[in-house]
Amino acid sequence: MPSQPPVLLSRFELWLLAISKKHGVRGFVVVVTAASVLLSFVITAGLVWRGAITEIVVSSLVIAIVVPLLVAPVASGVLARLLASLDHATAEMVILARTDPLTSLRNRRAFFDDATALVGGANKRLFLAAMIDVDSFKAVNDTYGHSVGDRVLEHLADNLTRAIRDQAVVGRLGGDEFAVVAPVDSAAAAATLVERLRAACQLGVVIPGLRASLGSVVMSTPFDIDAFLAAADRLLYDAKRANEV
Repeated sequence: MPSQPPVLLSRFELWLLAISKKHGVRGFVVVVTAASVLLSFVITAGLVWRGAITEIVVSSLVIAIVVPLLVAPVASGVLARLLASLDHATAEMVILARTDPLTSLRNRRAFFDDATALVGGANKRLFLAAMIDVDSFKAVNDTYGHSVGDRVLEHLADNLTRAIRDQAVVGRLGGDEFAVVAPVDSAAAAATLVERLRAACQLGVVIPGLRASLGSVVMSTPFDIDAFLAAADRLLYDAKRANEV
């Protein structure tokens, strides 16, 4: 889900935010309170100077009504905007903490968190785990440069995202290593998904002949997610050795 656009704060609101950061809630309250007192003083002085209202009771009632009507909307509006800005910043931080900046996939921590939750919530269901690794990726960087290497990783990430189902979890674990955990209805469905993932590993659009190797395994819950991925990882390296022959 795309994040909401950031709330643009005025200079006054940014100044209040800076006070809050420097002096805490107390400083913010002191500033708003001082503004209320100052406004009350100005209104009172104006009434006395003009002589428009002579009775103290009437003046007091006017001030008691007018000042809150002026101060409360401003203060609550500022607070609402500051809270909205804080909420947006917090949401952005959560997204950044879970997202790989290059590919926009889940990072390693988010992948394991989500894969564990997905598997843990299933009751006697088949799952497929796949580990994917770009063949000779160091040589790609050495030969073509890191910018091309980044394009390879981005292209692979896009391919994997298109290949998986909505419930599947895909992430970049680090470097050129990717992983997928997906629920499957049967061994035949798992085989079909593996074929889509193998097609996603073809990276010739970026560099002719380049591909990624894939290792996959199917298990029925319950199982340990680390052991599940380790089994797929072993098959990945078997596939890499076969591709190097």
